[in-house]
Amino acid sequence: MNKDFFYNLKNIKPIKSNFFISASASKLIFSILLCFLCLTFLSQNAHATHVRAGDLTAKRISDISLTYEITAIIYTDDGGVPPDPEIEFDFGTGETRMVTRLSGVSIGNSTTRNTYTTTYTFPGAGEYNISVAIRNRNENIVNIPNSVNTAFHIQSTFLINPFLGLNRSPVLLVPPIDFARVGEKFIHNPGAYDADGDSLAYIFVTPKRAINTPVEGFSLLDDPSFGGESEDGGATTATLDPITGDLIWDTPGRTGQFNVAFIVQEWREGILIGQVNRDMQIIVRDNPNKRPILEIPQDTCVTAGAFLRGTITATDPDDDFVNLFAYSALFEESQQLEPVPPRNYANFEVSGIQPPNGKEEAIFDWQTVCEDVRLQPYEVTFKAEDQPNPNSDKLVDLKTWRIRVVGPKPDTLIAEVNTIDNSISLSWFSYQCTNASEMTIWRRTGSFEFNPDTCETGLPAYTGYTQIGTNEIGNIFYLDDNDGEGLERGKTYCYRIFAKFPNPAGGESYVSEEVCVTIPTNAPYITKVSVEETDTENGEIQVEWSKPLDLVEEEFPRPYEYELFRADGFAGTQNYTQLGGRFAENDTTFRDTNLNTEEEVYNYRVLFYSNNDLVDSSAVASSVRLSATPLVNAATLNWTATVPWNNTDGRFPQHYIYRQTAADGTDFVLLDSINVFSGTFSYTDTELLDKVEYCYFVTTQGSYNKEGLPEPLLNKSQKVCIVSLDETPPCSPTTLFLDSLICETINFEDPIYCSDSLFRNNLRWQNDYSPDCDLEVSSYNLYFKAQIDDSLQFLVNTTDTTYSHEQVRSVAGCYVVTAVDAAGNESMFSNQVCNDNCPNYELPNVFTPNGDGINDTFRALDCPAFVKNVETKIYSRWEQLVFETTSQEDNNVFIDWNGENDNGKEMPSGMYYFQVKVTFNRLHPTDEVLILKGWVSLLRE
Repeated sequence: MNKDFFYNLKNIKPIKSNFFISASASKLIFSILLCFLCLTFLSQNAHATHVRAGDLTAKRISDISLTYEITAIIYTDDGGVPPDPEIEFDFGTGETRMVTRLSGVSIGNSTTRNTYTTTYTFPGAGEYNISVAIRNRNENIVNIPNSVNTAFHIQSTFLINPFLGLNRSPVLLVPPIDFARVGEKFIHNPGAYDADGDSLAYIFVTPKRAINTPVEGFSLLDDPSFGGESEDGGATTATLDPITGDLIWDTPGRTGQFNVAFIVQEWREGILIGQVNRDMQIIVRDNPNKRPILEIPQDTCVTAGAFLRGTITATDPDDDFVNLFAYSALFEESQQLEPVPPRNYANFEVSGIQPPNGKEEAIFDWQTVCEDVRLQPYEVTFKAEDQPNPNSDKLVDLKTWRIRVVGPKPDTLIAEVNTIDNSISLSWFSYQCTNASEMTIWRRTGSFEFNPDTCETGLPAYTGYTQIGTNEIGNIFYLDDNDGEGLERGKTYCYRIFAKFPNPAGGESYVSEEVCVTIPTNAPYITKVSVEETDTENGEIQVEWSKPLDLVEEEFPRPYEYELFRADGFAGTQNYTQLGGRFAENDTTFRDTNLNTEEEVYNYRVLFYSNNDLVDSSAVASSVRLSATPLVNAATLNWTATVPWNNTDGRFPQHYIYRQTAADGTDFVLLDSINVFSGTFSYTDTELLDKVEYCYFVTTQGSYNKEGLPEPLLNKSQKVCIVSLDETPPCSPTTLFLDSLICETINFEDPIYCSDSLFRNNLRWQNDYSPDCDLEVSSYNLYFKAQIDDSLQFLVNTTDTTYSHEQVRSVAGCYVVTAVDAAGNESMFSNQVCNDNCPNYELPNVFTPNGDGINDTFRALDCPAFVKNVETKIYSRWEQLVFETTSQEDNNVFIDWNGENDNGKEMPSGMYYFQVKVTFNRLHPTDEVLILKGWVSLLRE
């Protein structure tokens, strides 16, 4: 309502006149004014009753400033009032601006699409919440109470980060207004497209009525109060797929208008850089019409440069006429919404095979180009909309085809060996996608047969390849000299390459074919380093090697000899030791003994001599090291070796696991084999028994894949033994005994109760030897609490079945005991046993403070037993307080009043009244306090 109108009413001044207005005329004028006010209010209220849905997006339009173009798309009800000519934008900086409507286009369903666009330059980097608020939603929204008086508010978040470059928020291509039918599944997809290729995620949120303020009383689509059930007979559900953005309401249970809101998150390099808010409306009707059914191609990958074609089919169960639509940034007309990089646009052509009605087809085709490569898939959302009789509403089915464009694999990778510096030169044909950013170079020892699946770009880790370099995309040469150290002679090196594309869209190519080369060597090839005996002192390793295969005999005269060297570890020269002197030409085996093969790994190399001159050295080869990790009724084995041959040869992919159950004394038997072609040297043995020792070794298979060398190469690891983890607790002790304190037998005149002597609780217990539980017990845990209501606290761990618990001036407390096995498993608690103190506190009725050392103070008789605290008040016969103390002040539970008042004045003979509060150490807190009241005679001579 116009606030100026109220202002003018308040400022009407009385008019002085010679005539007066009658009472009836006054009432008439007031009625007219009231009607005018009501009409004005209703006019204003109707003006704000029209918003159905909306989106809010932004894009940076300058690479030299922080200027963004911000667009609000507001969908209004044509049955209401005209759209607002201008709306207010809040930029999240404290600044707002009224923005004029740019355009309005009818999209059917009695809905107009209104566009409001402005530009704004942000003050600096940071996160900004941009929002648009419009006074009211349309009326009668079922899940928003009093929607006609509830503001419509959309709020999107944008991160301005100079390091992330230009950014455009996702554009939602599919309108947010659709019809649904009671009892039939509803499907919506926003058709989100991100021109930068950022990763998108979808999350439900509550519709808002103001900044960071959700709508009050909002109900979810699947609220039970709306009734209905899913198509499979279960409860109604409303879900939003976080990856695809498919919103499925299965199924609406009542008619009416429903609103739902969600955000589309935008991720780049693992950073959330923005989120776009959509608040949409679903109009549910109850009519006999059934929605059409779409059939689209399966999600796919296509190599850049390939032509893609797919057939889309829509079938209507009621044989109604069907219209087919497609929404995607791949279509040229979508560029009115958001520009995308140059490309060949896709085509969508409806075949027009109707009539007969009930079925329609369309063809989608797209000639891809290199500029289309990106990490995230492109999405094409297809919509089938039927045209039922005039008494029924149109229904739709939506499905999204996801198409990922990947780079073609590099062509013709070539590898050449340079024997002078032991390097390998790589080259390849110029890459056909010049928009790629770099070519990555990868290497492994030995071949690995890898045939990528559809959409499997790059090189997965299981192939065993390691990246060794990167080239700019135009550079087609690479030298591998192992960072200047040279590659090892006698080894076979294999290479692959693939291209990467620039961020933010990213993307990769398929990997090239593999190329392998071997660096020639004049040295022998080690073919075996096998652990034959496992021991800490008497271990043995069998070492074998071949004669040099690449030797030119004319250049290297006989005699030929070898020297064998051993070092500690998988590689290196620690404790470098020569073994066995010189070996003759045909002497190519050696049994290395007196080793600690149980705990150590050893590596070997062979030096080759021609006519007493050193020619070359073999590559280093280590023994196979096996480790075992005990699990609950299982064990995990892992093994590794540093060897010049390939232990993941696709022709010999099996490694063998042998096991011995030590308890039965049998020999090792083949337990299983594992295919290590994936590069994983690990195995888990399951269903093991508790407390049984299992021993293992593995035999690896490998190959140089070189003619003239034996294959497969078989090598054993050392033996390793474990006991699987035991989680079965032992039986709890059957009975816990406690020597109880019998109050009736205590002689309180015993000085022990008057001193600080240590009291002792003696405990003993018995084991449960029931066959139904674990009988293994290694120790016991004893728990104690001082009072009955306390929590049990750990007291001691002992291997005995008896324990003496010593305490100061108290035996009160409770105990339980548990049994513990060697694995640390603990039994249930035993029975609880408790002891209590025997309270004793007596006072005399006369004392004589005359200094003769006999009965000089008012003092507790015998020995106060188990007393924790004493509070004393003594009054004269005239009720004057003459003495007050607590044992906490002087640590004296006996009182020992000497007949003087608190000022040191001697009190005269007479009767004195006392009140003594005694607090004992007791098992039950309610038994702790004893109040003693009485008279005592003070006698002076």
